[in-house]
Amino acid sequence: RLGKAAMPAMRATFRSQSTSQAASSASVLGAALIFSGGVVGATAFCGQYLDKDVEAISSLVTAHENFPKPGILFRDMFPVMRDPIAMEKLITHFVNRINVRHEQVEVVVGLDARGFLLGPIIAMRLGAKFVPIRKAGKLPGATIQVAYTKEYGEDRFEMHSDAIKDGDRCIIVDDLLATGGTMKAAVDLVSRAGGVVAECMVVIELEGLNGAQAVPAPVYSMLQYD
Repeated sequence: RLGKAAMPAMRATFRSQSTSQAASSASVLGAALIFSGGVVGATAFCGQYLDKDVEAISSLVTAHENFPKPGILFRDMFPVMRDPIAMEKLITHFVNRINVRHEQVEVVVGLDARGFLLGPIIAMRLGAKFVPIRKAGKLPGATIQVAYTKEYGEDRFEMHSDAIKDGDRCIIVDDLLATGGTMKAAVDLVSRAGGVVAECMVVIELEGLNGAQAVPAPVYSMLQYD
C-alpha cells in the first residue's frame, strides 16, 4: 500500500520529468494508488494530469472526410496507438474510472473489432476475464446470438455461451459510439447470457447521432464530437 510518506518523493519525481513524462507517470501512479485503495488521494493528486491526458489523446485523433463513404467524417483513433505514452494514458484513464466507480467487475467485453485492441489490456489491469463479441460465424463451439439492424440491413453478434456467468458484472468496451445499434446489441447479448452491464465505455462518441439514448445501460465516452 502506498502511504503519505511516499508522496514527497513522488512529487519530486514529477518535477524532474518533462511534461509528457510527468503526465504519463501521474496516470500510472493514479492506477497504482486506486488499486492499493488510495482512491481519494489518487483523484486529488492526479486530477490535473488526467485532464491533460484526455487533451493529449484528443490531439492525436485524426479526421478523414468522405470515408468510408461520401458525406461521412471518420474519426480515427489508430494514431493514438502509434504513441506508447498516449496509449498508456488511454488505458489508464479507463482503468481508473472503473476502479473508482465500480466496486467489482468480473468481465470486460470487447466488440469486434477495435474493442479487441483495448479490452484485453483493460481486463488484465483489472484482474478480470476478457470476453470477445464477434460477428456471426467467427467463433467455434456453442454460441448465443443476437440480431441487430444496421443502415444497410441486418447483422448478428455472437459470443460463447459459457463465457459469462449469471450475475457477472461486465464492462463493454469499443472504440466508437455512433447510432448505438451495435452497442445496444452487445448489451442485449450480455444480458441474455446472465451478465449485468455496469457500463459501456468508448473512446469516441458522435453526440449528434444520439447513440447513447439507444443503449439500455450507462455509457461513458472519453472524447465527444458532433
